[in-house]
Amino acid sequence: EKQDTAVSSAFICLITAVSLFLLGGVNGSLQFQMSPGGWLFCVASGVLGSIALFTFMAGMKRVGSTTASVLCTIEPVTAVVFSALLLSQKMTALQLLGGMVLLIGAVLVVTAKKTDPSAVLSSRSSHCASKSNSCERKSCERK
Repeated sequence: EKQDTAVSSAFICLITAVSLFLLGGVNGSLQFQMSPGGWLFCVASGVLGSIALFTFMAGMKRVGSTTASVLCTIEPVTAVVFSALLLSQKMTALQLLGGMVLLIGAVLVVTAKKTDPSAVLSSRSSHCASKSNSCERKSCERK
């Protein structure tokens, strides 16, 4: 049964908020004395984070969880690229190489042919059924 995107997003936000509230209360880091700018930042962070989560969940519903999780591996790459563009952060050769590896891997996984698991199982069982030697048959049974 498919869960509604808005309901899933609401549960995730609620559980996160309650967890952070409890953690902040336990370790004493929960503070409510902020400037109006601080409160504005908190509200904007909550609204934008909720919108981002909602759009991610809606996208995952359209493309599937596997593709969505693979595409999430691109997040660090975009963070590094935007930090270089917007904040003038320097990128090292190792970061560039790592980003390229992540992008290539994501493209390969998303564009790879999908194999039907039942076809793999049926070909294995027909292969094992054709074995006449008991040792060969036992090795097939272990797989």
